[in-house]
Amino acid sequence: MADLVSPLERRNCWLVMSDLFVDSAVDYQAVAEALVRDCPNMTQTELKRMLFEEVAPVLGTNGLTPAPSVWTGFDGDAVIRDIGDRLAQQHLSLLARARDALWNAICRLIFRSFYRPAARAADARKA
Repeated sequence: MADLVSPLERRNCWLVMSDLFVDSAVDYQAVAEALVRDCPNMTQTELKRMLFEEVAPVLGTNGLTPAPSVWTGFDGDAVIRDIGDRLAQQHLSLLARARDALWNAICRLIFRSFYRPAARAADARKA
């Protein structure tokens, strides 16, 4: 189904997932509802891959800051630009792909707890 995903839907998914990395309490139910609504052509497998390989590597460092400044959301244009730039670098450079593959693996370990509550809420919402 990932081949049915438009660039607009993909960007919308990035923006929804960015809410998992804000400094305030995450409303997993709201994130799940937005994923179901805004990412209808994406499977759970594709959403999980997108979170760990596209969104978390760019936005996850916010959650790793010992004392981050508190805000409630990312600038949507910056999210789209930063993730798009990272994907473009991967396309152009073998070194970038290798470096990013390592960081993606680290993100899967560090941020798996971000995915589980949203996935459970999305599954309940679809049922």
